[in-house]
Amino acid sequence: MIKYSLWLALSFACVRSAVSYFLNERTQLSKDLQEISAALDTLTEMEAMWTNTTTSKASSADFDPPHPQVPKRFAASFIGIGPFGSFGKLKSLYAQDVHQRAMILSSYSTSPFLANFTPPIESVKSVLLLANTSYMIRGYRDILCRPAFGLSRGFHDMFTWASSRLMSRYIGNKTVGSKPCLCWQPRVQPPQTNIVLCTHGNFPVELSIISRSKSGDIKQNTSFTFDAPTAVGDHVNASLFVKPEECSKLAPPCSTSKSTSTMKVDAYVFHPGMSAVDFNISSQNVADAVGEASFICTDRMNKPVDYMDHNYTLISRYTLVVSAAWGQYALCNGYPDTSPPGPSCVGGDPRLVGRATPMGIGDGELRCAATSPIGFWFSLPASGRCAQGIVPGSDASHEGCTWTPRERMKTISQTCLLQTQRFVEKCFADIKEGKGYTKSTEVLRAAFESENVQQGGCAEVSGPLPKSKDAFFV
Repeated sequence: MIKYSLWLALSFACVRSAVSYFLNERTQLSKDLQEISAALDTLTEMEAMWTNTTTSKASSADFDPPHPQVPKRFAASFIGIGPFGSFGKLKSLYAQDVHQRAMILSSYSTSPFLANFTPPIESVKSVLLLANTSYMIRGYRDILCRPAFGLSRGFHDMFTWASSRLMSRYIGNKTVGSKPCLCWQPRVQPPQTNIVLCTHGNFPVELSIISRSKSGDIKQNTSFTFDAPTAVGDHVNASLFVKPEECSKLAPPCSTSKSTSTMKVDAYVFHPGMSAVDFNISSQNVADAVGEASFICTDRMNKPVDYMDHNYTLISRYTLVVSAAWGQYALCNGYPDTSPPGPSCVGGDPRLVGRATPMGIGDGELRCAATSPIGFWFSLPASGRCAQGIVPGSDASHEGCTWTPRERMKTISQTCLLQTQRFVEKCFADIKEGKGYTKSTEVLRAAFESENVQQGGCAEVSGPLPKSKDAFFV
């Protein structure tokens, strides 16, 4: 019982981590699969719960039709449904090969913030799990690849639990689309969580996960709907599970001319304010105004569930001088006084300033594009930081430092932005309009341009450090 129970726990934990990876990239380089992250995150509790269960909870009185035997090799399209609507609805693919210990989850879609954008800005993203290694892959012509942190366990079959009477129980019938299905639950689930898998014959059709707060309110309600199996048995295309060569190397620096080799960046960051270390932006992710609006919107629209890093209470604006030889964007999380402590960065260039569009939208995350209609995020590697008084040189793409902070322009409280200036209302308005982060960006910029609350401004909050040009060289 323990062996199979642990397998179930690890299977769900693996999928939870895979999807959570999409979220925890500043902390959410992709929006689409963020929808199921919070629900699947609770499934990690199942490992301890099942490990401590030594007897079967199956009863001979249970009505128990034949359990589904999901093929070890199969592929199907899917659509996900979450709080912000459908994701993966343009093109999507789930494929697994249990014998090869391989799984890929791919989505080709666009953000709801950009639903009416012309021309459309689409993104392709995949999670590839191979035995004990895992990768996050972006793009279709310009491919970027990062290790999927949190996925050291690699592949686990996410459906095998339903085949076992000891691990699952039949709960009734349901029609999904036009398909009559039998539905199953794990016999042990985390508190306040309801997991249901509905199958048609041996094939999964719908995986539903509902997470509730202790008060009973729904925190997350998300589902996968699988359709039209494209291959079964021995016929899953093995090329689906081939690791791209980009997963073995970092993207090269973007080429720049001498006149554009260095530039000033007006950078914003939503961060904790517990101590002076929270004002150190080394090994952190920052953004331009549009990019930061996207981050704060996605964070705070998800209330009451807190998806992002803990203790974010301040927003600061900096002037940076950086090398425009953009490297691969790093996924950074945490501060020294947060739990878990950080900062921790993965998947990016260790010296070059990384650049990407919010949620990695656009081929190659538009890393080398001249402009982006939805702004940019930047990663600031500690090893690329210039010594005090030094700025990046024209040869920074090859050697030397790549960025330096010139001044912290202003710091404001999240309370002023989010509540006084009603920032989140503008986020929802931007989703309704579907043309980017225009309204939310206007509110963010206005908060830093003035101290007058009646004019949309927010007061300076110095925090543990005074506003100065030299405060960051500590």
